[in-house]
Amino acid sequence: MNLTKPTILAAAVSTALMLTACGGGGSSSPSASVAAASTTINGSVVDGPISGANVCLYANGSEVLSGSNPVCATTDASGNYTLSIPGGGVKAADYLNLIITKSSAIKLASAIGTMQDLLNAAKNNVVSAADLPAVQVTNLTSAQFALVAGTDGFVDEAEAQGMAKEKQHDVGVISTLIKSYIDGGEHARDLHGSTDTLAMADDAASGLANNKNLKDGESPDTEASNYLNAQLTDWVTGKTFVINDSSGTNIVTFAQGSTPDTGIVTIVGGTPPIRDTGTWTLDTTQTPPVITISGTQHTNSTIQVLGLGDSADSGVSNIYVQISTMTYPETLRATIPFVTADISGKTVTYNNNSVSFNADGTGLDHSACSANGAIISSWSVTKTGALLADETSSCTGDMRYAYLLERDDNTLKFAGYAIKPATNTVDGTVTAHTYTVTTP
Repeated sequence: MNLTKPTILAAAVSTALMLTACGGGGSSSPSASVAAASTTINGSVVDGPISGANVCLYANGSEVLSGSNPVCATTDASGNYTLSIPGGGVKAADYLNLIITKSSAIKLASAIGTMQDLLNAAKNNVVSAADLPAVQVTNLTSAQFALVAGTDGFVDEAEAQGMAKEKQHDVGVISTLIKSYIDGGEHARDLHGSTDTLAMADDAASGLANNKNLKDGESPDTEASNYLNAQLTDWVTGKTFVINDSSGTNIVTFAQGSTPDTGIVTIVGGTPPIRDTGTWTLDTTQTPPVITISGTQHTNSTIQVLGLGDSADSGVSNIYVQISTMTYPETLRATIPFVTADISGKTVTYNNNSVSFNADGTGLDHSACSANGAIISSWSVTKTGALLADETSSCTGDMRYAYLLERDDNTLKFAGYAIKPATNTVDGTVTAHTYTVTTP
């Protein structure tokens, strides 16, 4: 990952903290509104120049309007923007925020002070970064913003007073995370499991507050890397992934090992399907990080972790897999945990196949080997969110596992397989279907 060097960063953080704390040297005034003349902000958005970004001005958490239109602008090739605030449109004591978005991935912010601060800094009703540094929006201003922003996602004047108290170290860690997200391309982007840079900064601020996987005394770039790696390990451990959800032909489950980045892996895949148990290790020193799997049937196979954060995959996104019985590259998507309410007292039906799940933990599988249906002696939802149905009282002695891919109002899409406990072999194929859910 391309992380900011701590020496340069520390100096920049120190300067940004002092300038933001000063608010451009102005002070708030309780007067009702500003002078009639309009005020122009000439600012920039930089992590290196960020062009084509949308810059919008907010006062007390609401968009500032010019007539019926938001006061917004688009940055040019050099990252520069110009905003014009209509005369009399903002009260002197209103606290101003700049929110910047570029596509759905990059979101930055800056708390620039009250309208009176802006006027005090302006020269001939024009303010630039030389007059008020906070109008230059950066990873540093965004880190400061995230550390003090309220639950509404904005910074008010009282919260802004906390900026000067925030540790340079914490600002450094979060700004480094933001920079790595923007600079690192696809391999770094989404690694944290958040939706955009500002959401990631907010998550990291919570992590710092709770001292999660972060240690004072380490450089910001080291802590940023540690934080991302810890997030990645948390994301992998205990999760199940299904390859090619349209067919659900392979399932990989990761369990926790003796150390955070190791564990036991269970793989069901191939033609015919093979159930294999082995070990996995996560190497976060590589870009992208790599999970290595060792097992009886799958030896030294690798999964490259390229990106996380797709809301359609329940908070996670793509990993690409290279396993001896699978074709590279293929996309594995994380399964969604089953909950008991999904199936308790309900019947799920796909074509002519149906399974009834009684509320008492028993059931009837009409898609099993017997024309009259196989008795489910027990079913349960495991701690990892898999559905386990024990049909040992029926034809083949199967235990059937199912992993949920999608949940809708009256449908469940899941992939599953059955094993014969005596031989630990897979019975049948791994498939994914969308089942209609009915309540008898």
